[in-house]
Amino acid sequence: LLPTAKKFWLDAGASSSVLDAAKFAIADLPTGFAAWTEGKAITLDAAGAGWGWYVDADPMTHSEYGGQSAANAWFADSSDRPNPVADRLDLLTVLVHELGHILNLPSTSSATDVMGQYLAPGQRRLLSSTDIADLHAAGFSYFQSVSVTPTVNPAVGALSTPFTALVASDQWQVVHDWLANAQFDNEAT
Repeated sequence: LLPTAKKFWLDAGASSSVLDAAKFAIADLPTGFAAWTEGKAITLDAAGAGWGWYVDADPMTHSEYGGQSAANAWFADSSDRPNPVADRLDLLTVLVHELGHILNLPSTSSATDVMGQYLAPGQRRLLSSTDIADLHAAGFSYFQSVSVTPTVNPAVGALSTPFTALVASDQWQVVHDWLANAQFDNEAT
């Protein structure tokens, strides 16, 4: 599930290097805590806050949830019993939420955003437009570092100065393509 959880944030523009820095542990957390994040360390409760974990074999579909409360939020209808989703915490939602903390996003009071502080058994929440806007507003986590060491241009006989820049993740491909085709010389551009 972790690659899927990361992909939601990557698709929203998060830095892969920031997400890849996350470290994981499993522990017996205090009652009611599904997980917590301190710095770059995510600790998951061994018992899913006493509810147990729902580990989805196909996390890109949501058919096991009987209802949808928002474009990014699903729930198990109380009449859906027996249903493995109805009485368990969704591990995918918790992973996406905790990775949000790795990206320096705070928990919110929203009942439909993935960064919402509380999750009830039988709920799944993925990134909302608010979560994505908060990621972009956070700044640093939205950017990727690009380091370039140009080669000597024999036609000019000069070596451009190596540099590092922060590039907005949604512009990474544009910058990558430009660098791949650029002719470096001693002219200022």
